[in-house]
Amino acid sequence: MIVGPSQLHQTKMKISHTELNDILQKTFEGLRYARGDYEDLARAISWLEFRNWPILENALFEAQILQLKQPKISFEDSHSATISVEKSIAFMASALAPNLAYVKSKALGGTAVEIALLNPILPALLIPSLPLIAQRGFEARVVWHQSRTEIYHACIHQHVLHPEINIYSGEDLPINKAVFLEVGSAVTTYSPPLGITHVQKHHPYELNNTFTENLANGLEISDAAWKEMVKLSKNVLVEATDESRNKGAGENA
Repeated sequence: MIVGPSQLHQTKMKISHTELNDILQKTFEGLRYARGDYEDLARAISWLEFRNWPILENALFEAQILQLKQPKISFEDSHSATISVEKSIAFMASALAPNLAYVKSKALGGTAVEIALLNPILPALLIPSLPLIAQRGFEARVVWHQSRTEIYHACIHQHVLHPEINIYSGEDLPINKAVFLEVGSAVTTYSPPLGITHVQKHHPYELNNTFTENLANGLEISDAAWKEMVKLSKNVLVEATDESRNKGAGENA
């Protein structure tokens, strides 16, 4: 979808979806993420990468930054909530915020509910959770501003596998550091602010075709990214067994 500068002019290799998911799980486990967190991170990153959304290198970088604060709800009522994410990459990759919005909307008979995420990190990690909401017969959308030049909007309809993603470009766009997630039986139509000069549209069938092609042919990633994941995955603790204890490994080594 978008090729970052760091991905240019690098030696590439191809891997399968299973290989990427497995090495990502080991990578984040090696970084001491809890099981549910490293599974969510592997799922979200694999989903995006196999649809040509290059997030892997940024995710590996951000995941190694020590997180001092935990996400918390700073405001909540029946129709909305505000969550201080505190740049938790694991929270962004999870379905916690979409599920909260879904539960609230369902309790309101399908009325749209908005969740505001403050101090977020890598907002695209939310996109892979949108199909989980669509499978339940609800709609969902997420919108965020990228500096003052781009606005991202992803919206998914009921019972479909992929969202439509629009990237709005312009100059001197409003600054908004929050990410807004909306879930309901029907979500509101998004109206971009003034100053938009170009819209890049990615339709659901494009994402599906890209995924199918990468699944069949393998995904290209840089050798450097693969080596970094292998290095980090070696930090996974060896499970303590009689054999490993005899070899000096495991929890009592």
